[in-house]
Amino acid sequence: MPDLGYAARTSGRSLAVPIASVEKFVLSYVAGSPLAGPVSQANDAVRGALIADVRKTLARYTSNSELAFPIAAHLLSARV
Repeated sequence: MPDLGYAARTSGRSLAVPIASVEKFVLSYVAGSPLAGPVSQANDAVRGALIADVRKTLARYTSNSELAFPIAAHLLSARV
């Protein structure tokens, strides 16, 4: 490989992302998505059903105090 004048390295990392609660996760995630409008217009029962469904799906990542699920990232670092 030719010398391009820099050294690059990639690595992968996986760690748990702690979030205060399933409710905070759902509402924060939805707020930054195209679902923000429809979910904000839904009544409390519909929002509650959405949160309950997510809570059930993410149950294995939930403790009494928080939600913590794994997330993976690929990192690239370079040096000139």
